[in-house]
Amino acid sequence: MKEELKVELFGEKDTEELEQLFKVVWRDDCKSKICKCSNEVWHPKNPKDFCGLENRRFSNVAKYPSKWLEIRRYSKEKILAEMDEGYNYFGVRKDGRIVGCYKAIITEEGCFGEQQSVLPEYRGLGAADAMYEQFIKFAEDKGCERNYMNILVDDTVCEYIIERYGFEKWGEPYEQIGGMFVQMYERRVR
Repeated sequence: MKEELKVELFGEKDTEELEQLFKVVWRDDCKSKICKCSNEVWHPKNPKDFCGLENRRFSNVAKYPSKWLEIRRYSKEKILAEMDEGYNYFGVRKDGRIVGCYKAIITEEGCFGEQQSVLPEYRGLGAADAMYEQFIKFAEDKGCERNYMNILVDDTVCEYIIERYGFEKWGEPYEQIGGMFVQMYERRVR
C-alpha cells in the first residue's frame, strides 16, 4: 500500500536540494535503447503488460536526447530565476529529503506543469500520484480552466498515467528540441 505523501511548495531554501535531485534524475548514464527495470528488460511499447508499472525504474537515455537531459539538470540559480519569473516548485519529502518535484506556472491557457522528477529509489511510493493530484487542485484553486503539459510522443508509460487523471491530447505533436517530439495534453478543470 502506498503511503500518503504531502505535496509542499518549495522556496529559496530548497534550491540546492532541488539542484541535486535534477542532477540525479536527469543524468545521461545508460546507452541502451531498451529500458532495464530491476533484473528484467521492458520495452516501452508494452507498459501495460507489466504489473506494478509504477515500481519500475526506466532509463532516461532511452527516452530523451542527451541535449535535453543536459538542459533539465537545472542549477540552483536557474531554479531561483524561474521562481522569480512565477514558476512554483512543488514536491514531496520522505524522511526530510526531497524525493520528487515538478514546476507549474499560471498562463493565459491555464496551469502548465512540467519537469516532474522523482528520485529512482523512491519511485513506486506514490510521489507522482500525489503531485498529479496536487497539480489538479492547484489549477482549481487558481481558477484556471485547464491543466496542461507535454509528454514525449509514444511515451506509453506517461500516457497511461496521465490518462488515469483525465488528461487528453490537445493539438498536434511538435518538435520541442531537435529530434524530440512531444504531445500536449490537457485536463479541463471547469
